[in-house]
Amino acid sequence: PYPAVARAARVQGKVVVEIVINPDGVPTQATALEGPPLLRKTAEDYAMRWRFEPALMNGAPQWAKFKLIMPFKLTN
Repeated sequence: PYPAVARAARVQGKVVVEIVINPDGVPTQATALEGPPLLRKTAEDYAMRWRFEPALMNGAPQWAKFKLIMPFKLTN
């Protein structure tokens, strides 16, 4: 859900989150690098709930790190 404080303040924008994924495709760390401060914690928490296809190198699952852009947009 959209953070109540951010909704009340009409804060919108994109949050860039760096996510570290283990070989099972499970996030172990999510850090908001950019974006409105009122939206960063929500973006990090959301990223930690995701599950991913493991990154493969020569067919073997590996640790991976990537950046994800999460847009937050209010509708009336």
